[in-house]
Amino acid sequence: MSTPYPSASDLIQLFKEVPLGEATPKGVDAATGLPTLAGGRYVRERRLGEGSAGKVNLYRRASDGVLLAGKVVSEPRLRRQQLGRGTSAMQSFTRELGVLQHLEREADPCPYVARVREVLYSESSEKYYILMDYADLGSLWRGDDDDASVQGIEAPKGAAGDSGRVFDRCLLPSAGLARSPQGIRVLRRLGRQGLRALAGLHARGVVHGDLKPHNFMLRSRDGGKLGADSGKGELERLAASDLAIVDFGACTRFDPARAEESDRRVRNPGTFELAAPECLSGEAYTGRASDVWALAATLFYAAYGRLPFRGAHVDALFEHISQGAAGVDFPDAGEAGPAGADLRASLEAMFSVDAARRPTAASLLASDPFFSNPEDDSLDFADLAGAA
Repeated sequence: MSTPYPSASDLIQLFKEVPLGEATPKGVDAATGLPTLAGGRYVRERRLGEGSAGKVNLYRRASDGVLLAGKVVSEPRLRRQQLGRGTSAMQSFTRELGVLQHLEREADPCPYVARVREVLYSESSEKYYILMDYADLGSLWRGDDDDASVQGIEAPKGAAGDSGRVFDRCLLPSAGLARSPQGIRVLRRLGRQGLRALAGLHARGVVHGDLKPHNFMLRSRDGGKLGADSGKGELERLAASDLAIVDFGACTRFDPARAEESDRRVRNPGTFELAAPECLSGEAYTGRASDVWALAATLFYAAYGRLPFRGAHVDALFEHISQGAAGVDFPDAGEAGPAGADLRASLEAMFSVDAARRPTAASLLASDPFFSNPEDDSLDFADLAGAA
């Protein structure tokens, strides 16, 4: 018996705050000769990349020139693709759109989460166009050869036919940020933004389920003027960027008023290398605590330039993860000084094997020795002038 999936008309009813619009008619922009969507309302500037879910293009909103990232998803492909445990790509897609619609309905938008501005559908081509905030500085994932083969994470793919990469390169230094006092300041700011995003999602009853460097996108705060030709160094450009978390394909919902009983996940984690031990047990687990672990793994990567848990094969990886903080090889604090030691203590607490003892995002913001300090929230490139 086939599983019924929402049709395009069903999804129109799903979207109230983020309406499902008509992608056609398509055409050509008279001024640039570039292809357009929705009767000329959006102009496709160039391809940004391509992943398992479909292509991603850069669109310019004709009315005001705002740049948006548009994920182009084939509905037939969604219906065919299976993700494991009887879950189809279509189910994951509709769940993601439902959560994004829920977040848009909130009077106070969740901070540091990329917002969906519009969703279009073309009946003739059976494709969805998800138009989101554009993160012009790319992601935290470097796609280094040493890490590109990890389970579930792929190195970024450039668009065929494009001249050069869309993003100049990942701004994250290869050795990470926790090697200098300046880098520690940038990392603290980034970590606090990640925690504020996570605390906001959890307060709204949403578990992300697949936090990783690839989903930590960066947006410049100066209107996209921090390109490679800006004369600014990596740390300066990072300091002048804001986090935008993306990809809610593995998310789940729970009732915040009954969080302890309703936040129970049974699905596989999005990416094994960043999964908490309880995610690999086959038993139900608390999604919020697993999000905190995955955030810690992502921040470890940002701090030291490598993932904290590795294995030559899946069994070895799972064994390493089961050790928690005790199995993590932390570099010496070096020039980072006391702040580097505080960072290590914070990450060790987030890597607690016992999910019940793991701090929450809200508690880390409130009282953690490293992440509760707000002094670098207003950090800008001028504060790090001349930093590498």
